[in-house]
Amino acid sequence: MEVRAVNFIVADLRDVNFSGADLSTSIFLSQMQINSTKGDVKTTLPSHIHRTSHWIN
Repeated sequence: MEVRAVNFIVADLRDVNFSGADLSTSIFLSQMQINSTKGDVKTTLPSHIHRTSHWIN
C-alpha cells in the first residue's frame, strides 16, 4: 500500500496498522504519531521518523 504525500497534521493514528505501507512521502508525520501505530519491516517511513521497537519484525 502506498500512501502518497498524505498530510497527517493533528491526525489521531492510534492503533492504525501501517504494515507494508510506504509512508516515505508523507508530510507532517511525527514520531509520536508513529509510536502509537502498528507496522512491520516492510513499512517505509520518512527519513526523519524511526521505526518503533514494538512493530512486528
